[in-house]
Amino acid sequence: MRKGMYSGLLLFIITIFCFSSIVFSQTNNQSLLNKKNIVAYVSVIEICQETGEIIAGTYGKGIMMSANRGRSWEFRNQGLKNMFINCISIDPANNDHILLGTSWGGIYASSDKGKNWRETNNGLKFLNVLSIDFDHKNPTTIYAATLGGGVYRSDNGGESWELRSKNLDVLDVVRILVAPWNTDWIYAGTFRSRVYRSINKGESWELMATIGTIDEWIMALAASEKNPDVIFAGTYGDGIRKSVDGGKSWSPASQGITNDFVWALIIDPLNPSTLYAGTLGEGVFKSEDSGKSWGNLKQMISNLNIFSLALEAKEDGHLYIGDYWGNIINLKK
Repeated sequence: MRKGMYSGLLLFIITIFCFSSIVFSQTNNQSLLNKKNIVAYVSVIEICQETGEIIAGTYGKGIMMSANRGRSWEFRNQGLKNMFINCISIDPANNDHILLGTSWGGIYASSDKGKNWRETNNGLKFLNVLSIDFDHKNPTTIYAATLGGGVYRSDNGGESWELRSKNLDVLDVVRILVAPWNTDWIYAGTFRSRVYRSINKGESWELMATIGTIDEWIMALAASEKNPDVIFAGTYGDGIRKSVDGGKSWSPASQGITNDFVWALIIDPLNPSTLYAGTLGEGVFKSEDSGKSWGNLKQMISNLNIFSLALEAKEDGHLYIGDYWGNIINLKK
């Protein structure tokens, strides 16, 4: 596969997203979600750290939740008019409050942990929402990344949105990240392999770096409060890059990773030197030395096209892996 051209990646996304369906079963350490012969795409997984409940988004069948580490699931689609889920973000101060970003349907909000959903698109002009992140110190402030419209900000818990894209010269924003060490700092990963930073809550932006070739995407951004100024980026075609100076400069951090198409990237919240990366074609990789080297976990999983990862914030926590075929795989750390 050639490194992702803009049109090529969009075609790839559209192709794999067109066939989505889900149902549930379990085998050994894997919770499997399959239905007949229709492919299910598990686009995002998040964990309510207060209760351990798992919420997963699919591309075509909406939202499902599990309260028992994936042994059983239920759909939570009441009020959803768009079942094509790109992202999920849970209010850190109130886990009952959850926001969803959809493809061309904008943002939905729930105040009862997904039992009911409602559209919350007031002020939102671009409705393909790829990433949402809360200000962890002031969760009424929320940021949304859109395809074609740049970044939006809400100052009232997601009830309304205002454009915050000044000086963003690439408006296809794939990932948004509120810096854990300073919530005035916001990072945006975009098409053309660019990372932007705002130091004033999105009022203006500065290009920090282009960290791959210009026809690639920043698919994931990850950082930990325990390691200020350290940021990791997963790219579509150029592996993983690492910055130790708040995003000013970046270096390769992919030794041992045998696939450069990194779709998901997370940091262990209890041990920031441990990271997991999900790739398109070679499964999941794990690093225990802050990205210096990586080992492959593919012997533990059957499908190697990985699109989502989530990790419990517990010493004996579980890693959840969502793949192309609709499997949600549950592994102990």
